[in-house]
This record gives sequence, structure tokens and C-alpha cells, in this order.
Amino acid sequence: MEMSDWISVLSAFAIQVPVLLACIAALAIALSKPTLAPEVKKWALAGFGLTLVLCFAAPAMQFFLLSSIRSGNTSRGVVISGGTALLNSVLHAASYLFLRAAIVADRFVSHSDEAPATER
Repeated sequence: MEMSDWISVLSAFAIQVPVLLACIAALAIALSKPTLAPEVKKWALAGFGLTLVLCFAAPAMQFFLLSSIRSGNTSRGVVISGGTALLNSVLHAASYLFLRAAIVADRFVSHSDEAPATER
């Protein structure tokens, strides 16, 4: 790969740094909070963990895309580009669903811990 390709891949990774830092902080909070229900922790770890993986996967996919284009196989590059964009979108949607599941699990756990209302 040429130097400009490496700069492109590194800039793609640099763009992910704020999300990467937020995911690391969220994972640290989820792991260190002992009062967090196991169901909530499981879904939060899945959501933030998947997002963390995607922070590294996006630049890696860009590396493979640039390699395909440089090798002269532009049709393969188009397929890789479309496929990775779709996969990235689906996996981001899955991470959002995991985080939503954590919120629902938290509400379910919170409501089940409340004492039932007594009738008068």
C-alpha cells in the first residue's frame, strides 16, 4: 500500500477515537458498578462491546477496500464497499438494539423490585 492509503486508514481510525473512548468509559462503568443488575450489565456489555469492535473493524475494512482497488480489481472493490457499508449499518443497528434491551431490562428490574401497592 502507498503512503496515502495508510494515511487514509489512519484517518479512518482517528475518526473512531471519540466513539472508542466513549465505549471504553461505558464498559468500565458497566463493569465496575456492583448494583447494576446482571441482565442490564449483559445487554450493556454486548452493545458497547460490539460498538468497540466496530471502531476497529471499519478502518480494517477500509484497508481491504483500498487493497482491492489498488490491485486493479475495481469491481471487487465496489462489492466490498457495498457489503461493508451494509454490514456496518446492520451491526450498528444491533448495538443500538442491545443498548435498548439494557434500558428495557433496567426498567423491568426496577419495577419488579418495587413493593406492590396495597389496596385500601
